[in-house]
Formats: sequence, structure tokens, C-alpha cells
Amino acid sequence: MSIKLKIATWNIGGGFTGDPILDKYDTEDISYFCEELKKQSPDIICLQECHTGKDNEQPQTIANALEYKYIASHAIAPSHLKEGPLLSMAIISKYPIASHTFHQLRNPNLKMMWRGKEVSTHDKGVLESVILVGKEKIRILCGHMVPFHKFKSDFMTHPDIRNQLEQTIIDSKLATIFCVDLNYNDEKLLLSQALNAGFNNCLPAEKTSPEGKRFDKIILSPQFAAESAKIIPGIADHYLCVAQIRKV
Repeated sequence: MSIKLKIATWNIGGGFTGDPILDKYDTEDISYFCEELKKQSPDIICLQECHTGKDNEQPQTIANALEYKYIASHAIAPSHLKEGPLLSMAIISKYPIASHTFHQLRNPNLKMMWRGKEVSTHDKGVLESVILVGKEKIRILCGHMVPFHKFKSDFMTHPDIRNQLEQTIIDSKLATIFCVDLNYNDEKLLLSQALNAGFNNCLPAEKTSPEGKRFDKIILSPQFAAESAKIIPGIADHYLCVAQIRKV
């Protein structure tokens, strides 16, 4: 069986949209994200910085809007974008999800002043799901890393967290797709173990956010090849990233 999949990854920033020129995102509009994802009709969607709470289940809202039956999500920490909800990650799939687990990375507990108060780094990690495509098992990883640069630190100076992340990526014989907001531009430097093991970022070397960063990645294990990949600009603080891939 030849497996072809269309993959999307998006840090939706709590579902806020706005003006990229002003760098201001203050309009909560989950329908925008639903409509943009509908246009692409991906088989699998990985989301970072979703809002999850009593009256605000953004992953489920998106799944319902796209009429996808299968969803795995994990709430991580109180949102810094809006008082009340938790930040979560989610994997939404057209295909059955056989299992899911969350790999929490060590929190470096860095602190800074932000909007007049002291804030600390949130817990971060990788949500793992195994999906069933016919009789094949495919491993999907959705990750979000600490924004070390905002805390005047460098991810490269935290080798234990890097090693923990890389072992999570490569520690399986299953064909793996890793969608991540890495909060770091150069995956070749940061994830050298994984890339030496044959993993590869399939997105073009273009900015994935209005401010010019290339933090968002779709990283494939050697069992996959990308037929096409694109980064779609929009009115949120990260761009939608999409890849058409096949299992080789």
C-alpha cells in the first residue's frame, strides 16, 4: 500500500488574529483558523498554543468544523494570551488514533519581566499519537519548545533538554512525522542527532511568521519523502505550514 498524507502544522496563538504590520493580535476568531485549514483539507493537523477550558475547546471546535472524527490533545499550562483557559497542543486526524501520550521536557524555569510582571517559562513537550492508515501505524509528534530567546537564553546551552527532545524524536522504529514550533531557526544545529539519523525538515527555507522567524517545522523520518511543501502567510502571528508527503 502506497501511503500519501497531507500534513499541516500551525501555532494558532490562542485563536487570535490581527495586524502583522503592527504586530498586534487582539481579535479572537477561531473561525479564521477553521476556514484556512478547510481550504487545505489536510489528513493530519498538528496545533500548538490552542486554548482549552470550560467554555473554550479550540481543538474540538476545529475538529468539528472540519468534520474530523479523531483528536488527541493535552493541556499544558495557564495561557499567557488570555486569562482563564489553558494552553494545549492537539493532533486532529482523518484517520483513527490508536494511542497518544505526552512527553514533558524539563522546564528550565527561566524568568523575565513581561507586561509589568514577572513571568516564568511554561512547561513544554511533545504530544505523540499513533495513527492507523489502513494496516500501517504512523507516528505523529506535535511539539512546542520554550522560547529561550525571549528569556535572553539560548536553547543550545541546555543540552539535557535538547537530548531529551532528540531521543523522543528518534526513539521509535515507526515512520514518524514531527510537527513543531521549535522556537529556534536552525534545526540542523539544534537537532543534529535526529538529522544524522536521517530525519529532515521538508519545509522551504522561508519565514513562518510575520516577524521573519523560521521556528515552525515539519520534520520527516527517513521512511517519508515530501512531494510538495508550502508556507501560507495570513493574519495570525504564525503562518500555516503544509506538506504533501509519501511513504517510500
